[in-house]
Amino acid sequence: MMENETYYVARLIVNEELLFSEIFESLEKARLWGMRETKLNVSDSALRRLDVTSGDVRLEIDKHFFGYEISSKELLRNSERVS
Repeated sequence: MMENETYYVARLIVNEELLFSEIFESLEKARLWGMRETKLNVSDSALRRLDVTSGDVRLEIDKHFFGYEISSKELLRNSERVS
């Protein structure tokens, strides 16, 4: 039996410095978090000074797969009978 879980790791980076990172179960939630954190943590005056198009402020989102595999034989061997 093979199970996979997908997670999205979002990182808010300003001037090449990691400000915050968080893990999400959906890309949409990661993007919304990035927009909210940018607005909360980077002042309007700083955003006017920074060059957003060249990457002074950016949100990086990576997709990660976490998989695990277990056989029914292994599962039974490591289980306890409960009455």
